[in-house]
Order: sequence, then structure tokens, then C-alpha cells
Amino acid sequence: MSVFKEHLIMTKPNEMATILMDMKYVEEANDEIYIESINGIRGYLWVGILLIGAGIFIGYPFEVRMLSDGAIILILLPLIPGLFLTAYGLFGNKRHQKIILDRKNGMITYPDTFFRKPLTGKFKDLKVVFSVTGGDGYSSSEDLKFINTFRPRFIAGNKTIAYGKPDVTWSFYVWYMDKNRPLPLGDIFDPYRDKDFERRKAEGFPPPLYPSAIPTPEATPEQQKERERYWEER
Repeated sequence: MSVFKEHLIMTKPNEMATILMDMKYVEEANDEIYIESINGIRGYLWVGILLIGAGIFIGYPFEVRMLSDGAIILILLPLIPGLFLTAYGLFGNKRHQKIILDRKNGMITYPDTFFRKPLTGKFKDLKVVFSVTGGDGYSSSEDLKFINTFRPRFIAGNKTIAYGKPDVTWSFYVWYMDKNRPLPLGDIFDPYRDKDFERRKAEGFPPPLYPSAIPTPEATPEQQKERERYWEER
């Protein structure tokens, strides 16, 4: 089951960017751009190897001259997609497996399916779903998926961005991309908070771009008071 989600800060990201940086997934993070690598190609490699193994296992009892048309089809069913997925896992362009959040210009770039070039468009136009699998007595999981928003003529499945806790991941992306709010939690953004505050102050503290279900205060009490005083005087 898939549930559409709006651009909403639902929960605190719990310093998600800092954690990902420590895990070597974040390549760059400041007040203007955030680049996160998605380790998705390796998964295709292992699936491909398993499918090739299944094809070999099916064909192992037969000698070549004993293979019937039905047996050949049965062997090729896992073997052909297995070879394709293995090739993609080995040679897919890892440079494209990134999420690039352009906070300054409100743009997002994220991977498309297989060898196609990444998709780029306005973050506010991006459509996402929380995909729920399992349930009814079985273990369930909830994932964040980006819908193929920026290339609608190409029919393809949704792009899985994060496995588990999609509300945390999506809240972080929305919070970061709302350039009218303070930067999200996390030590990784601390060197840029004062610069970001002064920019928003010079712009007259414009209202948030996206709603929030939680408070998103300034980095210091003094800055928070200055923002509140500005709005009281308007």
C-alpha cells in the first residue's frame, strides 16, 4: 500500500545529516547544497547473482542435448534478468546514485531507473509516497519512494530512497529545502547557521515555504527573540 505525502516536517530528523556524514554517505552539506549518496547499485548486484545461481541450479541436472524447449525457457527466465542486474550492479554509473538538494534554488536531483540520466526538477513539485509492505500478522516495513515526477512520459516504478523511518528522512529533506526556516538539526550545519540567519534577516524573515508539525526554532535564544520581535513589529 502506498500513501501520498505532502511537503510537511512531521518529526525531528534527529541530526540525520550528521549521522549519514559519519557513515560516509554525505558528500557535501552546507547552507546552499546537500549531496547524499545512495548505495542502491550493490543491491542489484546481489539480486543478479542470486538469479544467475537459480538458472544454473535449474539447468545443472540436464545435459545440453537433453534440454527441451520448456527446460530452456525455465533456465532463461532467471538467467537473463540475472545477467542484466549483475551487469548494472558492476557497471552502473555510481556517479548518478546521488540525491542533490539545491536549497538556494529549490531544486532536487535524484537517480532514475537503471542507466537513465538522473531526474531534476523543482522540489515543491516532487511527489512522494510512503510504501507499506507486510502487516496482518507479518512483519511490516515502511519506505520512502519518489514518484517519477519529472519524466512522466516514461513509465517506470517509483524510486525507493530510504528503507525504514520514511517520516524522518522526508522531514529532513523538507526542513532543509525550506530556505525560509533555520537549517535542520545537526553539527554538520553549525558552521553555516549564522550566515543563514543573516540572509533570512536581510530578506525580512519571509514566511516558511512548507508547514511544520514541530517547532523549528533558531540556533540561539537571541536569534529566536530577534525573529519574533521582527514579526511583532510588522
